[in-house]
Amino acid sequence: MTFDESSSDAAWMERLREAVRPATAGRIGPYELVAEANRGGQGVVFRARQPGTNRHVALKRILGGRLATREARARFEREVEALCGLDHPNIVTVYGVESIDGQPVLAMEWIDGQPVDAWARGDARAGRPLRERLAVFLQVCDAVQHAHQRGVIHRDLKPSNILVSATGVSRVVDFGLARAVDSDSSDAARLTGTAELLGTPAYASPEQVSLDRAGLDTRTDVYSLGAVLYQLLCGVPPHDASRGLPALLEAIRKDDPPAPSSVAPGVDRDLSAITLKALARDPALRYQSVDALAADLRRYLAGEPVTAQPPSLAYQLRKLIGRHRTSFALVLVVLAALLAFAITTASLALRLDQQRNAAVAAQTREADARAAAEEVVDFLRRMLAAADPRKRQGEALTVSQVVDEALQRSEGMFEQRPAVDALVRLTLGETLNALGRHAEAQVQLDRSLSILRELYGGSRKETGQALRSLGHVQLAQGHAAEAAALYSEAAEVYRRLPSEQLALAATLHSLAVAHLEQRDLALAESLLVEAQQLRGAKPGPEAAESINGKQLLASLKFHQGQFDEAERLALAALSEARAALGDRHELTIAVLGNVAVVMKRGGRPAEARPYSEECLATARLVFGDDHPHTLQSTANHASLLQALGEDARAEALYTQLLSHYEQRDQLELPTALAAANNLGSLLLSQHRYHEAETLLRETLDRTRKVMGPRHPDCAVAMAQLATAVYELRPDDGRAEARQLVADALAIMEGALPPDHPFVLKARSHLARLDGE
Repeated sequence: MTFDESSSDAAWMERLREAVRPATAGRIGPYELVAEANRGGQGVVFRARQPGTNRHVALKRILGGRLATREARARFEREVEALCGLDHPNIVTVYGVESIDGQPVLAMEWIDGQPVDAWARGDARAGRPLRERLAVFLQVCDAVQHAHQRGVIHRDLKPSNILVSATGVSRVVDFGLARAVDSDSSDAARLTGTAELLGTPAYASPEQVSLDRAGLDTRTDVYSLGAVLYQLLCGVPPHDASRGLPALLEAIRKDDPPAPSSVAPGVDRDLSAITLKALARDPALRYQSVDALAADLRRYLAGEPVTAQPPSLAYQLRKLIGRHRTSFALVLVVLAALLAFAITTASLALRLDQQRNAAVAAQTREADARAAAEEVVDFLRRMLAAADPRKRQGEALTVSQVVDEALQRSEGMFEQRPAVDALVRLTLGETLNALGRHAEAQVQLDRSLSILRELYGGSRKETGQALRSLGHVQLAQGHAAEAAALYSEAAEVYRRLPSEQLALAATLHSLAVAHLEQRDLALAESLLVEAQQLRGAKPGPEAAESINGKQLLASLKFHQGQFDEAERLALAALSEARAALGDRHELTIAVLGNVAVVMKRGGRPAEARPYSEECLATARLVFGDDHPHTLQSTANHASLLQALGEDARAEALYTQLLSHYEQRDQLELPTALAAANNLGSLLLSQHRYHEAETLLRETLDRTRKVMGPRHPDCAVAMAQLATAVYELRPDDGRAEARQLVADALAIMEGALPPDHPFVLKARSHLARLDGE
């Protein structure tokens, strides 16, 4: 959009828009168009039905179709790149991007919602309560901060780009003008032109309307959020647009907006001050991060002093009295004597001074956190830029290679900036764990946690994140007890942070998994219930939460021996995952594998086969052959083939898996131990007792070392080893075999229900040994 709306370029674009406007909904490739949902300067969005799933999606393509300019295509590609790097419950979800008839098409989550300003107006009788409006605005702040932490500036935040569902969950949409933090301003200029205004004028920052490309940073989004907040409080934008575009742009550059408290009677001075600080014309006078804006709003909602106000004694006294009205009323009645009043005043002064110092310290911490986050983003951006094919001269880089380079460059780089060092190590540790490089991940996360504890103790969410990530590493290596201890500590951190209830719910979910791995089924179930209650009280990404909950509950029922109920829950989770997340989502792949395992255990391996084959094929396609998810899917499929009597194919897969783990010195990982146990079972069924005994003794030793001597997986290995010992040495080996089975039965009876198939099988085995 240019300043001169009557220019020939603008008129030509309008004619082009009309030329490409479809007369009917029609189709785009395999997608059936329901209706046109939105049309802007860059693209058109349709509501469409996705083939196969029949779910509704938002389908976006470039305005102008094949006639779109190179700059328009570049903007579209930038939006795709920005959205694909974001994963947040309050940011629209991307399902995929594909080329249809030579044109890029972006498929996204369809959101049944209203623009946030329309939602805030409520019905004809009354607008939404103030706290409800602020709660939704805080969701938006969290989403934008998430984008900033991943190096993305939105640059077009406005009410129509914030959609709110009927349940009060917001989604930030339309990243068509998004830009990477610290991206080359010359690139931006080539994409936008030298006389083009980025963003919607009524919500654009002074630096945007001044066409100051170099001055655009995350504080630009802070200003736009301030403008959205002004609209939610007052019902109008901060500057009057009725006088025309030139006057509006001049007002944004030179004038401060009227205080919200003077426009809307229900807005008090604190909330007005917060809004005006976000709208400061000088970026240096604004909140220096979206997190700082959100933190001040949360202090306001808690009745605490806000940093937007000068911390004067009178102001602090007003806040203290506002929080303790009844107490002060009694004090005013009782304290009539001048001496008593003086003593009380001195006491209050001390308390107020402490509060003022706390507010200033909070502001300092927020500034430090912003600086650290920006330095982390800059470091990671430079690392990812190393993979640019133009710089590598055609040499392709894997994710592991990029991480290796980042590890090498980061060593010692941030010694003088420990907060940055901790966050860089946290990010690298999480990435290494996702790649299956658990030992390296633990080194980075241990150091990150040590730094965070030294800096903040247990008062920051980053400490909880490091603890939880370390728990993931321990669990991936089969150390369920150690993982449970870390998850418990992380949960305690999050319990002290009221704004982190979703993180607490996710941590309790992980803790339930750790206890499930230890077969502490009752405790796992109680933690799952608590996590679901927390998520129900605080809106979030409903589909993923529901699927995860069903999946964990199915696993719980499976370990309780309730296979029919486990299968029902797993199939329900699969149906929900396919519809909401698509066939290639990580969670859909995991649920597919669980359905196959449950069906196999229920005695129907032939019905399980198509689920297992789809799971393995999709995992290989999405993750590659060596990813932990693919290796787990391979182990599960080998077990299924064994149940179907296809021993040769099953043995080949088991051998391939164990060779992979042995080469990497990872034979103690849970998937490797399970594969070895299953291969031992296959060898027993083929009467290859010598091979089985050797393998099962090694596996039992490793399982005891990793999971502890009382873990049910030890019992499985013990029972199988007993069979090999007895078959090889019926006389000399009987006593050892009987002791192995008796010990296995004791472990199983302590961990599993009395009618569990494993318990019944062990009892039968022991009875046979005693009877012969």
